[in-house]
Amino acid sequence: MKILDRIAWFYSVTHTRKLFKKKDYKTALEVASAAYDKAINAFGPGHLKTAQTCYNLVVLNTEIRNFEEAEKYGIESLKIMENLRGKDHFTLLEDLRNLQYMYKEWGKADKVEELEKRINNIIDPDGENEKDDEEKELIAADEVVADEEHNDEQGQEEIAQE
Repeated sequence: MKILDRIAWFYSVTHTRKLFKKKDYKTALEVASAAYDKAINAFGPGHLKTAQTCYNLVVLNTEIRNFEEAEKYGIESLKIMENLRGKDHFTLLEDLRNLQYMYKEWGKADKVEELEKRINNIIDPDGENEKDDEEKELIAADEVVADEEHNDEQGQEEIAQE
């Protein structure tokens, strides 16, 4: 029976993507919801395929502005991936960015900022890029000052020549 559930899941996920591309979000959501049930039956609640199905449900629910459902599936997908890969694994970035986009569309700036910090911590756990960015800003500011001083000197030379 599980093999038939797996085939049905694969068909449902493929069909969901086709409907999404056609912008038939309502039907895509129905098919994706069925795919979720098939994923639970075929693979189990903590499986990567279940997380992928949740991801599709986040995208679709965000598209139709059903943010509560999108959040529910986004958190489920993220928890599955954390259990499979760890809380700071780079493969979480897609799920985190997906949730972040949903919160942005929902107008939850505090959640967007919270996820941004987590994303940055995964990308740069030691905060080295922040230091590099600060150094780059200081160097750029020094270059602007140097350019202004150079322009002032040229302007004074031109005035002196006149």
